[in-house]
Amino acid sequence: MTEAIKIVVQGNDEQGGYLPAQDALNQLLDSLALVSDSFDEDVRRDLDWNLVEMTMNSPLVASVEPICRNQCRLDFTSAVRKATEKTDGILRELVETKRMPSGVTESGQEVVKRLLERNVNGVFRTDFYWPGHEDPVCVDAPVAKEVLEEMRAIESEGGIAYQGTELGSIEGNVVGAITHYGNPAVRIRHRLSEQEVTCVIPPNLRKKLGDKHSWNEVWTGRRFIVTGEVKRKASGDVSQLLVADMHEVDVEEVDLDRIADPDFTGGKSPVEYLDELWGD
Repeated sequence: MTEAIKIVVQGNDEQGGYLPAQDALNQLLDSLALVSDSFDEDVRRDLDWNLVEMTMNSPLVASVEPICRNQCRLDFTSAVRKATEKTDGILRELVETKRMPSGVTESGQEVVKRLLERNVNGVFRTDFYWPGHEDPVCVDAPVAKEVLEEMRAIESEGGIAYQGTELGSIEGNVVGAITHYGNPAVRIRHRLSEQEVTCVIPPNLRKKLGDKHSWNEVWTGRRFIVTGEVKRKASGDVSQLLVADMHEVDVEEVDLDRIADPDFTGGKSPVEYLDELWGD
């Protein structure tokens, strides 16, 4: 028998008071949809949900148990643990980074978006208690607002007025591995402007770059030169880059003692040296 998942939905007055019934029940259903999306497809066909317990007041507290319709399936308990761990990881990363985590399916992203939109409207906070975890994941209105703003900014890129497209390159540090409209991508923080640029990896390069690079590079902040098709906004800023190739830049620390000339000014002070150099 699997352990129950507990989901707590609090009202939008920040004290668990007024809670629209439709918002509360839809928040519960979408929470289960997000967990279901984390199951492998073959397991999902046998998945059902048993309502163990639910309060009838505010906040709504529901305990729901995943059950298997196929009595011959022996791996269901481990599949449940895998799916709940995956969902827990998605939500914790979302809360910590205020961004949609990479690896979330398109259907999963739509579910997350609905959950967040309610969290800035009829619902103030949703807490997820997973089997094996003492501390819940808490998604509240401020977190939901930040993530939604980030998602809308990415979605609006399709409507940006571009100055043009050109072949070029950018140099900077990898700060994230993401998906961009279903395509794998990396976010590069430009070395000079400090702006983050979405670099989309096309299908014909996914295997090559996947074999060549480890995404541990994201966490260690490696510097890369990325070349390809550059899209610029009307302002001239780089908005997006369709990757043709990327390679790491070896950044060596310079020993200043080895290149500095302690007698560069010939004993003169900096002011005296510059006055003589400029003829003043």
